[in-house]
Amino acid sequence: MRVGVALLLAALLAGCVTTAENTLSPERRAALKIESVKVSFAPSARVNWSEAESEFDRSKNPNDGLKAYVTAVPMTADRRAYIEKKAAARITDAFQQRVLPAFRGTEPARVEVVVHALDLPSGARRALVGGDHRIDADIRVVNAKSGEVILQAPDFRGTSPGGGMVSVLVDVALPDPIDRASVTLANSFKSWLESGSQLGRGYL
Repeated sequence: MRVGVALLLAALLAGCVTTAENTLSPERRAALKIESVKVSFAPSARVNWSEAESEFDRSKNPNDGLKAYVTAVPMTADRRAYIEKKAAARITDAFQQRVLPAFRGTEPARVEVVVHALDLPSGARRALVGGDHRIDADIRVVNAKSGEVILQAPDFRGTSPGGGMVSVLVDVALPDPIDRASVTLANSFKSWLESGSQLGRGYL
């Protein structure tokens, strides 16, 4: 029982590390009024999300739901667009819920998130070889009116630990991996933008 609780806490508290430096003064940070978030994927972004791929397959043919798990399915343009749209919506929601309410100053601003890697390994992969749920992104804050870049934060990574059968069991007890990774990314960016700390917060 104690081991199970410890593992759940470890999964919840996973966070992000970024090498970016927050150069804004405390006064400038407090003045930010973040009104919106825009999430996009870099053209060269690496994407892997078996559950979403299977969902895409089932939308085309109800009998094709296992393709993404048992065969090497090519990443077609339609398949990639489906994954990116679904993931972008969840990341956007996490930032809207976690970041926007924390910055209600007077300077209108927008957060722009460009995803460079999305890796949400299937249960089978985690049980056999391990693998964390991960989102890598470059994030920047821009003036909502002029488009001027206020602050850039490259190399953010939202990570929810995985690996082995325990990871599969933990996933059953916790929110969807895409939401955990998205919220971790959003919480970490919020903490970094507020305090300048290079070590962001995890899921909690």
